[in-house]
Amino acid sequence: MPFSNQPQKGMQDDFPWDMAVHNRVMGTIAGLLRSFHYEEYDAPVLEPLELFAAKSSEELVREQAYVLRDRGDRELVLRPEMTPTLARMVSQISRERPRPYRWYSIPKCFRFERPQKGRLREFRQLNVDLMGDDSVHSDLEMFLLVKGLMASFGLAEAGWRIRWNHRGALNALLGHRGFSADEQKAFYWLIDRVDKIAPEAFGATAAEKLPDAPKRAFLETYLANEDVSVLLAWLREIPETGELCGRLEAFQRLLGSVRLERAVYSPRTVRGLDYYTGLVFEVYAEGESIHRALFGGGRYDKLLDLYSNDPLSGIGFGMGIYIFSLFLEEAGKLPKVEAGDSVLVQPLGGEESAVFALQVAEALRAAGRVAEFSVYSGGVKKVFQKAEARGFTQVALVGDDEVREKAYSLKNLKTGTQEKIPLG
Repeated sequence: MPFSNQPQKGMQDDFPWDMAVHNRVMGTIAGLLRSFHYEEYDAPVLEPLELFAAKSSEELVREQAYVLRDRGDRELVLRPEMTPTLARMVSQISRERPRPYRWYSIPKCFRFERPQKGRLREFRQLNVDLMGDDSVHSDLEMFLLVKGLMASFGLAEAGWRIRWNHRGALNALLGHRGFSADEQKAFYWLIDRVDKIAPEAFGATAAEKLPDAPKRAFLETYLANEDVSVLLAWLREIPETGELCGRLEAFQRLLGSVRLERAVYSPRTVRGLDYYTGLVFEVYAEGESIHRALFGGGRYDKLLDLYSNDPLSGIGFGMGIYIFSLFLEEAGKLPKVEAGDSVLVQPLGGEESAVFALQVAEALRAAGRVAEFSVYSGGVKKVFQKAEARGFTQVALVGDDEVREKAYSLKNLKTGTQEKIPLG
């Protein structure tokens, strides 16, 4: 039985034309990040399982991670996200290099999830982190990055929104109202899934996950209040949250000062990963067919706790390139890959013309041109058809006359003009 020529379920092949679009998208993103002075990094795709068990959510490790054992009987994981790896790397240099660190990467990650539109098991993910600055200004920088990212693709003012919340504020609120650690986890779990579970089923799920009726009632009250002033009023009832209230108020003022109207407080935004301790946010697409979270992130204040007592704070986000590309495509903003200034060099005679055509191709490359030597002709008309189908802008023809004259005939496929150019 012949082998299947299809990729593994939930994974996809990237053909050259796919990679051309990917590279345009990722190049635009990288250019924006470099303008904010972010530096690129990379890391091994395999990590110890215990690193992710300690740093990521239980669901991510138990249900979604690709786990394997190597020949040394070590339990390893194909990275499902980048932050635990980032923590490991930063711990190596945190006492040697000046802070803050602005780093980004676009690695492949792996999660065993149900494949669907916008969600794959193998995916490229942009990771952006600002570490060593716990000010409210670095919180704002994440939103400015998002705004700049959208503007880079022609989406400055429409088609998206930033929804934000604060895990530290919610932790304080739940602690004050007597939620145990397990009940807090259930509270977050329910909020993270309120838009993913049918409304008629959510009540039954909430009763199962959070049996205490008064606490379920507070969950309903909490979800119903979409004004940050309500959250602040609740926090002011707690004596020890003065600094936290001040930070939230300062963040609100900063959003107003930079006119970031597309950033709104959302009680339904909590993020599913356990290491978030402060601001959390999600960027939502508001298109015709894609109306869902595109990407998100937040602040983590104990990045290095597995490696040292260094209280390094950070904030960052992760974005799947695939879902973002779908969003751009729907919005009509996916970059088009246009044919570059490329030349197909085609010998039309025997071996002598082939040798001279090779010299022509080398001369063109030395001059900074993209040139491909072709060994197949099939007639001049077919050469032109082939060149156009493959995106060449010009064809250099080398026949017996060109060899004698030490020149080549250059045909411009866009204008139809042709000229003979001496070699040398």
